[in-house]
Amino acid sequence: IEFNVVGADPIALDTEYAVSHEEYTTAAFSFTPEESGDYVFISYGATDKVWAHAYDSYMDSFLSIYPDENDFRMEAYLTEGETYYFTTRHDSDDCTSGYNVKLAAMVDATSVSLNYTEFTGAIGSMIKLNAEFAPYNSRSEHVYWSSSNEDVATVDSDGTVSLNAIGVATVIAESE
Repeated sequence: IEFNVVGADPIALDTEYAVSHEEYTTAAFSFTPEESGDYVFISYGATDKVWAHAYDSYMDSFLSIYPDENDFRMEAYLTEGETYYFTTRHDSDDCTSGYNVKLAAMVDATSVSLNYTEFTGAIGSMIKLNAEFAPYNSRSEHVYWSSSNEDVATVDSDGTVSLNAIGVATVIAESE
């Protein structure tokens, strides 16, 4: 069994930390919130998948992320005065690039954008719409999708639009 032993560096809110793969494959951070609430721990800029674990002060793992994409987003409710530990690791030991991490208190979303603003396709085509909320530390909102004309286009609960007939339809994304 291979063990990587690392010290946990204190992490400050809303501060970007660069994780260099040349220094270590695993990075660890500690955080003690001054207020109880919802927090988000994110990675970005990775060229390979990065996974993460969160532990409480008893070192009980309470959240693990193994993302399908390179970057991750981990949301958790943290209690005032308790120390939490966040560890990250590249999915590949032969990765040569680094990535960034940041911890922030979560806020309400101020805007939402979609990966498409319009789409033209053949009958039978399908497209997946993704909603991205801003700012980066906004709460993950549940999106409710609907179509103005289901004869032309239908949309399922995960944002996949199916083109059914010639015509025009508007897909509407609403959040709580």
